[in-house]
Amino acid sequence: RPSWVDLPQEAVLKREEEFFTSWLTGVYRAHDRKRLNFFEHNFEVWRQIWRTTERADVFLFVLDVRMPLFHLSLALFRFLSRRFEGEAGPGPGNIIFVVNKVDMVPPEFVELWSQYFQRRFPGVPVVPFCVPKSGSAHLQDTPSVSALLAALRSRRVTKRSDGRLLVRRAEEFFCARRGQEEVEEEAEQRFRHPRTLTVALMGDPNMGKSSVINAIFGKKVVSSSATPGHTKHFQTHFLPLNRLGDDASESDEGLSNLCFMDSPGIVVPKLDVPRSVQVVFGSYRIANLREPYSVLRW
Repeated sequence: RPSWVDLPQEAVLKREEEFFTSWLTGVYRAHDRKRLNFFEHNFEVWRQIWRTTERADVFLFVLDVRMPLFHLSLALFRFLSRRFEGEAGPGPGNIIFVVNKVDMVPPEFVELWSQYFQRRFPGVPVVPFCVPKSGSAHLQDTPSVSALLAALRSRRVTKRSDGRLLVRRAEEFFCARRGQEEVEEEAEQRFRHPRTLTVALMGDPNMGKSSVINAIFGKKVVSSSATPGHTKHFQTHFLPLNRLGDDASESDEGLSNLCFMDSPGIVVPKLDVPRSVQVVFGSYRIANLREPYSVLRW
């Protein structure tokens, strides 16, 4: 996102549109159209991602276990990692890999991918995740949710207080929320929640981000669909205290300081990705194909 500090809203929107148009033109000038995948061209969706990366403290990269590297945006990972290291210095970061849909592959397959990510990205927790079937009456206390909350406690975040940048442990926010302050559009967006830990779910369409949030909350709080791109705008929800997983808060019906943000799935530009792969993993609609049989054969 281009610089927006000390600019009126109209100037910010104009600068963002010009920046996005220039970037999109550059992509097509640098690469043959036939080699490019079907990636996101909607400026409003990219704006949602910009806002998400500015508002969130911790980022959950949700990946499909069947082909996790295909869904991992290394550019976004490096951008967030470098930004955080510049703010907080060396030590535990603010990123977690959530390897979703592990019930679709053998356990040995999941373990191999977990080992790979731990070797390639040391210090980044890897959480295998399985969302209960939609027919379940309750999504209570699944091992995946417990593992994810434990990984979340181990992260560090940066907060601004009295003009100073402070490094804090994410575990400090696993407590009751005080006051009823809401998200304010005019407030500073990067360090705007000094008492709230905002956790954003990032990833391609059809990774199950909305389903992961529903599993964390133990009930349906965001709409999910098998159709890729169902989430159009980011949504925020405060986690109830009784979902934190500790004995002290199990009977408390209040809200915690953990705010989960469900962001739209976005497909970034990639080269030489077969159309069949794009269809199978939801980045290209099969209804748009003239001939679907090659995808079925693949």
